Amino acid sequence: MSNKTVALTSVLSIALLTACTPARKEAARFDFSAVQCAQGIDNLRLNNIPRVSEKNPKAALKLNFQSAAGCISTQDGTPLPIVLLGLDGKVPSQLDFLIQIKNEVAFAAAIDLIDPDGRLVRTIPFADFSKRGGSYTYTLFLNASDAKVRQLALRPDSNIVGQTDKSITGKRIENPFLLVAGSVAFYGTFTTGSEVVARAWLSEVGNIHVRLSDYAPREINPVKK
Repeated sequence: MSNKTVALTSVLSIALLTACTPARKEAARFDFSAVQCAQGIDNLRLNNIPRVSEKNPKAALKLNFQSAAGCISTQDGTPLPIVLLGLDGKVPSQLDFLIQIKNEVAFAAAIDLIDPDGRLVRTIPFADFSKRGGSYTYTLFLNASDAKVRQLALRPDSNIVGQTDKSITGKRIENPFLLVAGSVAFYGTFTTGSEVVARAWLSEVGNIHVRLSDYAPREINPVKK
């Protein structure tokens, strides 16, 4: 068998394997078999978020939700997976959340802000995240009014889980050509293109990165001294 035949066979094999890879048909669900549910968030492990500093400018907390989450039982006995994050109470602070799309799965996260007594301050729904390429992002600013926030609870957003997010990107290419007929030359262009469909199943699991840093709020119409 010639080298050209071997190369062609390899290309065809890769193409067939790619074509046979099935597309995901549903959202990924949390596997409760490896966790034991507690009665409240006080019994969950607290994950502290490292703060960005001069010594550690790339500090971030990187989590796989399935591996990092604990579980609590709600009032009606329904199990709820949660990752509990600890804050140092320093304000103003900036929290950047990045959710990666991997194998058509994205963690549809809701973020609960919790005070020192375990009371809910407010919730950031997944709908507030912005899609940027192959990920979803959200930036949370904690100001003086948020100094009481001591914990963040990451959990699946039940209003979103199970939905799909599809985007289509296209590429247009204009190709010049020259056509000669006798003594006459014709110049022109013809257009080709392609479309790529990217789908994300909004799921109960996935990867999420959290970055905590200081920030200085901008003053509106600052008073000149």
